[in-house]
This record gives sequence, structure tokens and C-alpha cells, in this order.
Amino acid sequence: MTSSPLIEMFLMTMCTNYPVLNVTTTEPPPWQWVPERKTPKDVKFFCKLKQVPQLRKELLRGKKLRVITIDHWPVSWIQDVNGTMIGRGIAFEILNTLQEKFGFTYEIRLPSSMSLLDEKGTITDMLKNRQADMVAAFVPNLPDLENVLEWGAELCQYEYVILTRRPSESATGSGLLAPFAREVWFFILAAVIFTGPVIWVIMKIRAWMCGPSQVFSLADCVWFVYGALMKQGSTLSPIHDSTRVLFAGWWIFIMILTAFYTANLTAFLTLSKFTLSIHTVDDIAWYGKWMAEKGAAVEYSVQVKKIHRSNWC
Repeated sequence: MTSSPLIEMFLMTMCTNYPVLNVTTTEPPPWQWVPERKTPKDVKFFCKLKQVPQLRKELLRGKKLRVITIDHWPVSWIQDVNGTMIGRGIAFEILNTLQEKFGFTYEIRLPSSMSLLDEKGTITDMLKNRQADMVAAFVPNLPDLENVLEWGAELCQYEYVILTRRPSESATGSGLLAPFAREVWFFILAAVIFTGPVIWVIMKIRAWMCGPSQVFSLADCVWFVYGALMKQGSTLSPIHDSTRVLFAGWWIFIMILTAFYTANLTAFLTLSKFTLSIHTVDDIAWYGKWMAEKGAAVEYSVQVKKIHRSNWC
């Protein structure tokens, strides 16, 4: 089967970078330019395309990469050997393994600042301005940089511990009010003040609507409410159903209230976590003064949170 000149030109364009096999002609190869040469009619082209894994493997072969690193022993550090910077640590062990597999070379460059913030001379700035090709170090995945940098595979996870001064509020003093929020204490105070008069008013209304009936004095009703709060007994013995329901409802409320307060106060006295106000990065960013390693992941996270919060405001 013969090929037309148009098909042959199309095949030569596709297979320029690949060897041609089984060329049955004594003419010069079709990919080599010969002035005034006519395309033979019996040339057969066989193009063997490279697969994606092979292309990826040969992508870096023979190239020289610019690698930056940070001093973070034992993960990565620099050793000066006869005036030459040699990378050491776990990160460079991985990099040397990749070098043997993909056949590239590299030179080490040091940033002028070891900070992770987006400042001049940092590893982030050098990567964004194409002053380096990659970083040989364990760098945390920093937010807001996914569209600028490409992160490698996650190899490990770090746990950050926050050390803070113990708050002045503790298990003494104002800590006795800690089991309940301020709003709850206001509602309890309002209930203690108004429950006695409400019971007395309901008893008066019953006596006015149903005729002569048992009515306790206002002082007796108020004292009953206070005595029940202190878990004291009472000499009052209501005989009407409405009054009994009011008395029983108040006793049940006080029983539940005191049980909750006793349990929460016991937990507050034995555990200090109820007094700590730092739970998220937002709390660190807005919690007075704090200290962290300059340019590290904690400072970066707090700075990003501050920027986002100012934008929201």
C-alpha cells in the first residue's frame, strides 16, 4: 500500500522526535531535508510513541535543578565540604534517591530568610519569582498558596503545643460562679424573686373565684421559695391542687438546678480546661500577647487569620 505525500508529511511531523524503523528504501531518511528531493512512493513509516510513564521518567534527565532548603535538623541542613554545599538530612536522602531514578543534577541555594511568610528572600518568594525550582525540606502545607505553589506528597504530621500563662480565673473566687453562664444566673435570680409573689397571687385569685380557700401570706410564700433553694423543709401544707402543683414544680426545678450546679462545680474544681479560653488559631491571634518561632507555621497561620478577619470586617 502506497502513501500519498500529504499523509507522509503528517507522519513526519508526528514522529520527528522518534526513530523510524524498517525503512525499505535507499533514499535519504524522510526526516532529513534534501533539496529538490521527491518523496518516494514505497516508503513505510512506523512510529513508536512513548508512553506517559516513560515521558515522566525522562522529563528531568540531564537537567540541573535549583534547590533551596532550610536549616531544620535532622530533616535538612547544609554541610560545607571544601567550599561546596552538601545537603544532609532526610529530605536530601529522598532527593538523592530521586536523582538516581530520574537522572538530574542539582545545585543548592540558600534563602536570605528562613521565614515561611511571603516576604522578600524567603523560600516562598524565591519559588514564586522562579529563582528556584523546588524546596528540599519538610515544609508544612500553608493555606492560600495552593494556586501559586505545588505541594508534594504528605510525608509526616507535626503536632504544635501552645504554652500559655494560666488565667487569673481559677477554682477560687469568681470560679464559684463558673458552672453557669451569666445569663443563667440572672434567670435564677429572677425566678427566686418572682416565684413567691406569683404563688401568693395565684392563691388569691383562686380564693376570689372559688370562694373561701387556703391562702398563705406573702412572707410565707417568699420564705418557702428561699427555703427550697437552700434545700430546707417547710411547714406549709397546701390542700388545693393548683397550690400543690406550684409547690411541686418549684421543688423539682430546685432539685435539677442544684444537681447541675454541684456536678459542674466539682468538674470545675478538679479540671482546669474549663478556664482556658484558647481553642482555635483565631483565639491565639486575638488573645493578647503570645510568642512563637519567627516565620514558622504558627506565625504564618495567625497572620493569615488576621488578614482574613480584617477583610471580613
